Amino acid sequence: MAKSYKTPGVYIEETPRFSPSIPGVSTAVPAFIGFTQKDSRDDHSLINVPTKISSMLEFERIFGKPKPQHISVLLDADQQLAAEVITDPLQFRLYYSLQLYFDNGGGSCYVCSAGIYPPVIAADEIFSALQKALASTATQADITLLVLADALLSGEDNFYALYRQALLQCNSLQNRFVIIDVFTQSAVESFSDLQESFRDKIGNEHLKYGAAYYPYLHTKYRPLVVETDEKIAIGDVIYKLAVPDDASADDLAFSLYHQNRALYDSIKTSLEHATLVMPPSGAVAGIYYNVDHSRGVWKAPANVSVNSVIKPMVSITNGEQDDMNVHLSGKSVNAIRSFPGKGTLLWGARTLAGNDNEWRYIPVQRLFLFVNESVKLAIQPFVFEPNDATTWLRVKAMLENFLMQLWRQGALAGAKPEQAYFVKVGLHYTMTVQDILDGRLRIELGLAPVRPAEFILTLFSIKMAGS
Repeated sequence: MAKSYKTPGVYIEETPRFSPSIPGVSTAVPAFIGFTQKDSRDDHSLINVPTKISSMLEFERIFGKPKPQHISVLLDADQQLAAEVITDPLQFRLYYSLQLYFDNGGGSCYVCSAGIYPPVIAADEIFSALQKALASTATQADITLLVLADALLSGEDNFYALYRQALLQCNSLQNRFVIIDVFTQSAVESFSDLQESFRDKIGNEHLKYGAAYYPYLHTKYRPLVVETDEKIAIGDVIYKLAVPDDASADDLAFSLYHQNRALYDSIKTSLEHATLVMPPSGAVAGIYYNVDHSRGVWKAPANVSVNSVIKPMVSITNGEQDDMNVHLSGKSVNAIRSFPGKGTLLWGARTLAGNDNEWRYIPVQRLFLFVNESVKLAIQPFVFEPNDATTWLRVKAMLENFLMQLWRQGALAGAKPEQAYFVKVGLHYTMTVQDILDGRLRIELGLAPVRPAEFILTLFSIKMAGS
């Protein structure tokens, strides 16, 4: 309705000539779920509270350090180091998973603490705590990736139950995707020894919302060892590995650093070679973030090097990857492989729905999640607008402009826009008279996504001499 003027004068009215634009939502905002050193801040609990961070420094300030590892030292008859120092098996992986994430190009993310490091590992209690933390991430709308960093502590059955719950959450919210590790006790098992258990226990529902990766990664990270807490027995005397230089004379007398520097140096040198083995999900999340921001969510997060990694724990051949990539169950697992001169690469881009021609590829599924969420937020202002031709035209123009931009960026296939997408809205197109009477505005979008060139075939011909 035209504005009514009552005072004589000159007035200027701005008439919009362009349809409103659609800002794309963030596509790579992971939530890392696990246990932390600290679970409160300023007397406020952080348990089951998704907390946004942007660096490891910020994580350490809010949640603390990794849990220290204890060491075992074997001495010979001359009280010298007889073998490499052994560290306890790594239990809590959230801290190092975040390190992998940031080292592989990750940015802002959420951390959801399930509590402080429990003194005793009870699988069912771990499972219950992680289950509650996972459920709490559903309240944070801008989370788009889920990483269950400490799920291995819950035992195999609980491990896969957590991932089934994560897939269910992704299907319910339709705005996120889960990066899945494969359960293994030793990290050196071939996938053929694990595939039956994995494919049986991951379930059959909502598989397009997740992607699995194997093997585990031999990283460059070293375990945290607190020297003042480590005790070493030499004969009848128990020494601490080290104490501060300003400690009392009694403490200095039982400090290995101050009393047997040669043995101390041998232990420290051995610890330099004690590196950690990690599930790949943290590194993969970082690569997703990096590829999304440098190329776009429609680019496959594959054929990308993995940083801060020495090598995969298992070497995979082409024949072994055949069974990982294509299986009768359709539950594809993406390989992480090492190639001479190239290093360690992600070498797969399939979801768990490997038999689904529509949702087989990770970038296709994540592109549609991006479009769905962006469109859903963009058309929110049209709720309670008149359900008439004017509104339909505004909505259609807005959506077509958004999809046109995606096509120009290379997200959609087709030589012309009409080959790449369509938008339908209006009476006799997507709605009936009854829909209008019921207050429903129905919109139909069609997209032709770009799919990755997974297999590149080259044909050669030879011209014979004299022919």
